[in-house]
Amino acid sequence: MKYAETPSNAEEDFEETRLALGKDEMNLAEFPFAMLSKHVSPDQKTFQVVQEGRDSHGHVIRQEWLVTGSERFGLPVASDDEVYVALMKLLRDHRFAGRTVQFTVAQLLRIMQSGTSKRDYERVGQAFDRLTGVLIRSTNAFWDHARQRYVTEGFHLLDSYRLSKGGAGRELSEATFSEFLFNSMQAGYVKNLDIDFYFRLSTPLARRYYRLLDKHRYRSRTYEVEIHRLAQRLPLQDVYVSQLRRRLDPVHAELTERGFLEGVEYRSGASGETILRIRFATDRVAATQTPSVAAVPVAEEPPATTSVLGSASLEERLRLAGISRKVAAELVQGFPGAEIERQLDYLPHVQGLKNPGGYLRLAIEHGYGPPPGWGQAQRKPDRPRRVQAAASAPAIDPVDQAWETLTEHERTQLQIRAETDLRATQTIWQGSRRIPAPFVTAHARHLLTLDQSQAPTMEHNSVREKLVTPKEKRIAPRSDAAPRHGQDETEEEERAAVKATLANAPFLRDRDSD
Repeated sequence: MKYAETPSNAEEDFEETRLALGKDEMNLAEFPFAMLSKHVSPDQKTFQVVQEGRDSHGHVIRQEWLVTGSERFGLPVASDDEVYVALMKLLRDHRFAGRTVQFTVAQLLRIMQSGTSKRDYERVGQAFDRLTGVLIRSTNAFWDHARQRYVTEGFHLLDSYRLSKGGAGRELSEATFSEFLFNSMQAGYVKNLDIDFYFRLSTPLARRYYRLLDKHRYRSRTYEVEIHRLAQRLPLQDVYVSQLRRRLDPVHAELTERGFLEGVEYRSGASGETILRIRFATDRVAATQTPSVAAVPVAEEPPATTSVLGSASLEERLRLAGISRKVAAELVQGFPGAEIERQLDYLPHVQGLKNPGGYLRLAIEHGYGPPPGWGQAQRKPDRPRRVQAAASAPAIDPVDQAWETLTEHERTQLQIRAETDLRATQTIWQGSRRIPAPFVTAHARHLLTLDQSQAPTMEHNSVREKLVTPKEKRIAPRSDAAPRHGQDETEEEERAAVKATLANAPFLRDRDSD
């Protein structure tokens, strides 16, 4: 779009722009809507994020976030993310009074700490074309804060916009957020964002990464994530762990130097995947403590920190289950109330426990599924016999069903994985101390649930693949990713590992011969 606005003093009638504090819609902080580059190939019209998550009842679900650019203007690019942040700051200044926000382009550029050249003005106009044209389709990925559940919905970021040339009439430009997105903001699913810190970061990747991490900083002082899952949510297109580390490490260094992070560690998970453990700095003053900015009349807390019983009730119940006061407070602060409620309901049905408090803490931290026989325990005992006879047979819990289909050897291998993972992640069992059988069995069932949810389209051999093949080595190179000249030895070793794994896997040969 050709657009030029002659820089003028029209914005001087506005209140002085306060750069300290803005807002961020939390779904858009979790999932990306823009690429990280300045330009996108005209042939690329979509990108997506596919991951597993948990619904409000704690059940594992498949989540998909599909972003599609308009045919003419294409996908949003890195600078469009910055325009969105600036618009959210203006919407916050107007106290979310309506989904249409008015501004001058010069004011928008000033918030973005950008220049005011003709090219900058045209860049803003092009950003609005892409932000209005992009379509996001969420499949169980968009959290509806009003209804307290994930929803499947297609929506735009902006419904419309109008850019004014300003001048003597001082006519303002305006942009209108989509009703669906604005409803999420009004429901309170927004968080504070230090936009002065955001715009001072050196790269688009650093700014996008900061928005994602800042959302998770609300829940805990640490954040753990598998590296390929993280890459999708930025989004990064690299395949190999070595490539991703080369992209992420400079950003980690910058965020640490600027006082946002305390440190980042890499470790191997039970299935061979690479996990980042990110520690947030404790001495950095949060943007919510900025005294010069008036409060916005919308809720700030994400659903993970809310509970129908309240935090105090949950803490008390955790303490009655054998958890210390300090640990109970940390669990309530760091995990969804619904998840804690779910594990408290499961606890009486776990057999053979000698340390219920220790088990409960582990179950909450790992998100364990229901214990064996949970489905049958939920049957109402007072139903009339004739009604029970007429009813269909009770549904078998999917985890119980999957567990029963495993051979004795496969269960043993899964329990070995579980014990190895517990020793690697729980300091209390690092060494020769024996891990109680209920802990090992529960963690093995948890790993089985994760294995199935991570490969929903695979055939019945998927369980056996998970038992013998580390997840990282099962990630095959993309067909369009030809090896570059001079590719480093680490990437070549990873590629060789993939080929060797596939060549030596008997279950794949058996499947091909069927």
